[in-house]
Amino acid sequence: MSVTYNLDLLFAALIICLCMAIHAVATHTTFKGCGPRLLYGFMAFSFLDAGADIVASLFIQRSAQHSLIALYLADVVLYMAQACLAYLLFVYCIYLTGFLHKEKKAFVIGSGIFCFIALAIVITTPITGWVFSFDPETHAYAYGMLRPFLFFENGVYGLCCLILMAHEARYVRFVDLLTVGTTVVLTFVTAIMQALFASVAVTGFAAVLGTLLLYMAMLYSTDMRDAETGLLSQGEFRRRVASLTNRGDYFNITVLSLSNRQHLHSLLGSKAVSDLFARMSSNLMGISSGGHVYRLEGPTAALITYRQSDATYIEGVVLEWLSRYHLVRGVEVRADGRIVRISNAVRVTKATDVEAMIGYVLSHRDDRTQIIDADEALISEYRAYQEASVVLKDAVENNSFEIALQPLIEVRRRKGNSGSKRDAAPITAFASCEVLTRLKSPDGSYIPPDLFIDLAEKTGSIHRLTIMQFERLCAFMEENAPYFVERNIVDVKFNLSALDFASERLADELLECMERHAVPASVFTFEITESVLSLQMESLGGAIDHLREAGCRIFLDDFGSGYANLEIINRVPLDGVKLDMSLLRGIPGDPQAARFYRGIVDVLHHLGKKVVAEGVSSKEQADLLIAWNVDMLQGFYYARPVLSGDLLAFLDSCAGTTQVGWAGWLD
Repeated sequence: MSVTYNLDLLFAALIICLCMAIHAVATHTTFKGCGPRLLYGFMAFSFLDAGADIVASLFIQRSAQHSLIALYLADVVLYMAQACLAYLLFVYCIYLTGFLHKEKKAFVIGSGIFCFIALAIVITTPITGWVFSFDPETHAYAYGMLRPFLFFENGVYGLCCLILMAHEARYVRFVDLLTVGTTVVLTFVTAIMQALFASVAVTGFAAVLGTLLLYMAMLYSTDMRDAETGLLSQGEFRRRVASLTNRGDYFNITVLSLSNRQHLHSLLGSKAVSDLFARMSSNLMGISSGGHVYRLEGPTAALITYRQSDATYIEGVVLEWLSRYHLVRGVEVRADGRIVRISNAVRVTKATDVEAMIGYVLSHRDDRTQIIDADEALISEYRAYQEASVVLKDAVENNSFEIALQPLIEVRRRKGNSGSKRDAAPITAFASCEVLTRLKSPDGSYIPPDLFIDLAEKTGSIHRLTIMQFERLCAFMEENAPYFVERNIVDVKFNLSALDFASERLADELLECMERHAVPASVFTFEITESVLSLQMESLGGAIDHLREAGCRIFLDDFGSGYANLEIINRVPLDGVKLDMSLLRGIPGDPQAARFYRGIVDVLHHLGKKVVAEGVSSKEQADLLIAWNVDMLQGFYYARPVLSGDLLAFLDSCAGTTQVGWAGWLD
């Protein structure tokens, strides 16, 4: 058979391959991971396909005896490359759809059966003539009886590619669907053309063109790789998790978050944070051999593995890396990281949004390493968090919060015969209330305040919530002003968040609200937490000074629950301190705890601060606190929080058994 090849197309294909290789080297395109390596293999086999086809066609045209061995060698390389290209394209599709990992190794190898048979046929062809033969005397080139099997092998893998991509279309990028589909169609069309018309040899050109399309799709897809670190993008993470979850595959997710980024940012700048995170990412990619490492929000990376032993090993290596110091911009720093490991992640991802779950765990759990193993309690906790976020958003938009108030007992003494208060028995009565916010869910139950307050702070709606609730409180006090005067409820405590002080108009907004509802500023005590005192904001001191000048009082809330000390208390002009309920644990049974508590009370009184005891739960505690000259008592022993509409009735019900107000008392 006389064959005339389209050498112009083959040379064009060879040039395209060389251009892709030069571009990858010149632009330092160093894609890591199994997918890019497969693509580079595809590029190499395309180059061999086109190059061997050129060599074979030239030797056929020369028909020289001494070129017979070279002809056979070139044709063997040609057909081997074509057989491998079809299989590599199928394996690349497996990678794109998320099937390609260690646990699927047997499937990947088994799917290569047609390729292996084709390779065996091609390799033995110089002896058997199954694919081609060449008669040096007649200069006739003939196709063998098993050559159609090579077209069959190409067709099987091409069809499998189309079926697999169509089945997983929801979890694969559109550009990948388009390029793989185009490559398969090109292969089909050119294979049919070459089978029907022996003189039209364009399969090599089609393979190179398909490789070019796949290379461009990977090179110019902005949603596949994170530009800063080279990690796979967050979008790729979502697609991979969705695909694995849909199939029910076993997989683990290990998340590493750089938790001291704010400290590093203030110390060395944002570039240092980026450099350290890039090193952390490079370490993860090295552990995973470069595959399946994803960039999530902020300095957070995730790694998907498919065996429990791999996840455990990675966790150990990461902890060892975190324990070392790293030189960043001339300063030795240590990366303070948090690890979240989700074992058997498919059980978690079927139940909830895994990314949101990861964010929730990072922000609400303090453990350096948090392992989630289909923890139903945690999933339920997270679901409640998500439901609360929906309810909170609606409540903020519709101003549908409620107010509850918890009455406080004030301790006072009458003057004795000597004119001193020390020799008079103390008298207690309700004279203050703390304002608490309540949020009701659609089923009628109340969402825990710690939950929705935390959500409001994280979503940036806390200040709006503060102002709405203070407006509601002032309106309630204006409406019931005669009753407050009659019962001499002269102190109302209202909590302010640290984020409220980010607003330069905080004090003005609060005072304007008081003025609108004709409520005197002297009635209010604003409680702030020690996290507020740690802020270095000019608006903090200005707001506190403005409120105190207007007649309001400022108390420190929950003293003893964190790191606030006497230096902080002296630095900020405070009128009083509320001791956290945790300090009361063990009292009165623990003498050491009792001495410690009383010592704090004495020191605060010596500094001129009023003292409020929180969490009073028994008569024994109340008697001790009164004896220690604590100024106010708050706790379930005296009163639980009641909704604003029930407060007046509650105080009326106490009038016969507990003194309410201070009428007739001597100062």
